[in-house]
Amino acid sequence: MKCLESGWIKAEVESQAYERMRRLDKGEDVRVGVNKYRIEDRPPHLKVIRRPPELEERIIDEVKSYKRERDHEKTRVALNKLKEAATEIENDWPGSAGCLMPALIEAVRAKATLGECSRIFREVFGYGYFAG
Repeated sequence: MKCLESGWIKAEVESQAYERMRRLDKGEDVRVGVNKYRIEDRPPHLKVIRRPPELEERIIDEVKSYKRERDHEKTRVALNKLKEAATEIENDWPGSAGCLMPALIEAVRAKATLGECSRIFREVFGYGYFAG
């Protein structure tokens, strides 16, 4: 805990990430396609995969049904607690470490969706999963 509280772990991770990028940039480490054996004159071959519209419609209907059948008040309360926990972490790191996961589990048990939880993370932290 002392390492976490002092910021040593964060500093070590940042230092290692910086060192890794420095070694890649100088060519001391090789990453195929990044700093070695790159094909510059040819655009990458991309295969576009499209979902059938009926599959997309079915999934949207399932999510709407899922939301319709849940206890809306219970979900709202759990999402508010998740936002409070995220805000506490944002404002009091590392003292608040460990309060996010219980709130996230409670939100999922209250039938919150990945998109709803991710929206809270983006709002509080400025990032999150790219879910709708």
